[in-house]
Amino acid sequence: MSIRTIKKNNDNIDKSMISEVLKDNEKRANRLSIYIFGSFLVILALDILLTVLGVFKLNFYRYYLGSLIVAIGCLVPIIAYKSKRVSPHILKWINLFCIIFVVAWCDLVSAYNSTLLMAVPIVFAVIYFSEKTTVITYIAAIITFAFTAYFGAAYYSIIDANHIKVADGTLLIINGTLKQTLIDYGYRNAQYITDMMSMSYFPRVLISIIYLVLAIAITKFGYYMLVKQAQTTADATRTGTELKFAGELQANALPLFSSINGKYNFEVAGSMKAAKEAGGDFYDFKMIDESHLALIIADVSGKGIPAAMFMMSSKEKLRSALSPQKSPGEIMFEVNNLIFENNKRLMFVTLWLGIIDINTGIMTSVNSGHLDPIIKKSSGSFEVMQEKRGPAVGIRKDKSYPEHEYKLEAGDILVLYTDGVTEARNEENKMYEIEGFVNGLNQSFANKSPSADEVNTSLSQQISSFVGKAEQADDITTLIFKYLN
Repeated sequence: MSIRTIKKNNDNIDKSMISEVLKDNEKRANRLSIYIFGSFLVILALDILLTVLGVFKLNFYRYYLGSLIVAIGCLVPIIAYKSKRVSPHILKWINLFCIIFVVAWCDLVSAYNSTLLMAVPIVFAVIYFSEKTTVITYIAAIITFAFTAYFGAAYYSIIDANHIKVADGTLLIINGTLKQTLIDYGYRNAQYITDMMSMSYFPRVLISIIYLVLAIAITKFGYYMLVKQAQTTADATRTGTELKFAGELQANALPLFSSINGKYNFEVAGSMKAAKEAGGDFYDFKMIDESHLALIIADVSGKGIPAAMFMMSSKEKLRSALSPQKSPGEIMFEVNNLIFENNKRLMFVTLWLGIIDINTGIMTSVNSGHLDPIIKKSSGSFEVMQEKRGPAVGIRKDKSYPEHEYKLEAGDILVLYTDGVTEARNEENKMYEIEGFVNGLNQSFANKSPSADEVNTSLSQQISSFVGKAEQADDITTLIFKYLN
C-alpha cells in the first residue's frame, strides 16, 4: 500500500476520532516506554555487578559516571509516569528526550562502534505513530550524537585507531593514552577531532537517514492501520446501535394484542424473538371489516438489517392489499407481483394468510411456501393441517395460490409458527422438529382448553427448555388464535 493511498484513506476518517485514537495510543506507547526504561535499569544493574566482580574491565571513572547518568536518564520518565501528574503528551517528549540522552551517553563512553545506537531513539518514536514526532526525534538525536562525538574525541580521549592518519610503517609506542601518544607523534588535537567527526560521526549520520526513511514509512503505515482499526471498531459499534434501533422499530411495528383481545369472539397471542438485533420474521392480524379477521405469519429470507427492511416492505404491501372484496388467493397474487417488481436482490418471503369470518367460523387460507399450521379442535388434540403450498412470494411473477377452507368451532385453537421453532437446536445440535413441537403441546394441554396466551407461553418455555444454552440460530415467531364462539 502506497503512502499516497494511506493519506487518501485517512482523509475520509473523522478527525476527532483520529485525535482520540492517537491519545489512546500515546498512553499505551508511554506505558511501553516505561517498561523499556525499566529493562535498561535491570541491564545496567547486571552490568555493574559483573564489573564489580571483575568480569568486565572498564575505566572506573568513565564507567561509573556514565552508569549514574544513564540511571538518572531512565529514572526521570519512570518517576514522571508513576506520579500521574504529567500529561501523556508531555510524558511522551520526556520519554523521547531521555532515551536520546541515555543512548547518546552510551555512545559517548564507548568506542566508535555503536552505529546502531542512533536507531534506538528513532525506533522509540515510531511506536507513537506520528510522523512529526519521528522527524523531531531524529533531528534531536543527530544533534545530540554530534555533541557526544565531538565531546568524546575532544575531552574523553575516545579514539578509534582505524580513523587516525599516520604514515605507512609508522611505529607508535603507546605510553599512557592513545591520544597522548598521537600528540607526542605530532598529531594535532584539532586534526584527530576532525578525523573522528568526518570518518566516524558523519558516515553514521548517512546510515541513520536510512533508519529515518524506514521509520517514517513504518510510522505512516502504523498510523493508518491504527486509525483503520479504530474506524472498524466505530463502524461495528454504529452498526450494532443501528441494528438495535432497527429491532426496536420492528418490535414497535408489530400489532398490540390488547388492541383486539376482549373486543371480539376470539383471542390472539404471539411472540417474535429475533436471532439477531433485527429479524426477518413477522406476524400480523387485522380486522379488515366488522366480521373478517386476517391472520398473517411470514418468514423473510436472510437475517439482519436487509431481512428486516424487506420484511417491513412486505408487511406494508400485504396490509395495503387486504380487502374484504378479495379472496386470500387474490391478495397473495397481488402481493407477490408487487414484491417481485422491485426485488433486485432476489429475496423472498414464505407466508401464510388466513381470513376468518368471525360470525360463522369459516376460514379461508393460502400458503406460499410456509410451514403447515397446527390446529387443536375443541374436543381433540393438536395436529398438523396438511395444506397444498404455492411458491414463496417474490420469486416469480403471476403465480397462483391454492386456497383452503376450514370450519372453526368454538374452542378451536390455531397455531402458526416459523421454521425457527421446528429447527431450534439444542447443545447436541439436535432439532426440535415438528414432532417434538406437537407432542409438547399435547402433553401440556391434554384434555384441557387453554387460552391463546397459555399456549404461546407454554410453547416458548418448551423451546427454551429444549435449546438450553445453545445459541439461537434463527428467528422464532409464533401466532396463536383461539375461536371462542
